[in-house]
Amino acid sequence: MGLPDTSPVPKKDPMGMDYIAVYEGEEPEAGNSQIKISVDKVQKLGVRSEPVALRALDKTISAAGRIEVDERRVYTIAPKFEGWVERLYVNVTGEPVSRGQPLFEVYSPELVSAQREYAIATQAVKALKDADASSQASMKRLADSSLMRLRNWDISDEQVQALAQTGEALRTLTFRSPVSGIVMEKKAMQGMRFMPGKRSIRSRISRRCG
Repeated sequence: MGLPDTSPVPKKDPMGMDYIAVYEGEEPEAGNSQIKISVDKVQKLGVRSEPVALRALDKTISAAGRIEVDERRVYTIAPKFEGWVERLYVNVTGEPVSRGQPLFEVYSPELVSAQREYAIATQAVKALKDADASSQASMKRLADSSLMRLRNWDISDEQVQALAQTGEALRTLTFRSPVSGIVMEKKAMQGMRFMPGKRSIRSRISRRCG
């Protein structure tokens, strides 16, 4: 704590602290800042030494844990209209699915009615191409409204285009997987009735990493 000082016998400094004992042969050389420890102290501390070698250091740790799904990779598929499950293509929880793969097929009178309404409206738009602007605009608004209704129900663009070209309403609608992943939850049963957004028809898919 103070100025360097030595003593041939053990003693305390002015603050009451013991001087550090230095034994014969352990005196530090001038300019050498190494610290030496006696053999007795090395044995008491359990210090071991060995030659330096290059090797991998690893350690196995066993611990309890819980695995949870990343919520950012979970997708829910649920109809937005009333109907019945006509057919299940994927009916086992844990089954892997690919993007675009059919999951289930449903029938809905509302869906059939909406398709017919859109088909009639598009045909009327074509039939009124020589009519006055007011009539054309009115029918065009009806066709756009019917189209928006179908798209809000997740009708694919391919089905809408086929409906516009043929004018034939499809009896059923096939729901497909939006991503590749694993089916985590399946509430649907073939032949069951469902309501918009109910968990009875809902399927959850966890997207694969990578």
